[in-house]
Amino acid sequence: MKHVKKPQLSHKLAAGLFAGMAVAPLMSTKAFALAAPGVATQDFTTTTDAITTSASKIPNLISTVAFIAGIGMAIAGVFKIKAHVDNPAQAPLKDGLIRLAVGGALLAFPLLTNLMVSLIGQDNAGGHLVHTQMGNVTYP
Repeated sequence: MKHVKKPQLSHKLAAGLFAGMAVAPLMSTKAFALAAPGVATQDFTTTTDAITTSASKIPNLISTVAFIAGIGMAIAGVFKIKAHVDNPAQAPLKDGLIRLAVGGALLAFPLLTNLMVSLIGQDNAGGHLVHTQMGNVTYP
């Protein structure tokens, strides 16, 4: 029988932090609040409206996480390239370049998301994205 390792404390903390970030926008709405005495209880429409309002904040959460992860990957890429300069035999250059490329892509993700939404022209999400203005695209 194989012995299963216990998860490290850092893994448990990271999982708890991610779960808290995912649930926090939903828990801040009135949909989950208890009705005070003497106040009419909420019906299904009010609850679904509150959940829809909370769910509209998820793209901002994804953009923020992508931005922070992009900064982290770019910094890790710089450190990997520094490790390659210090000892080329132990640290290949491709590791640092891959991290820099992924970091750049993650940093550009919020901008590209806003650009795609503005090009499509269907922003019915309640103004949660800031649009990047771009002129009309014409082909010769």
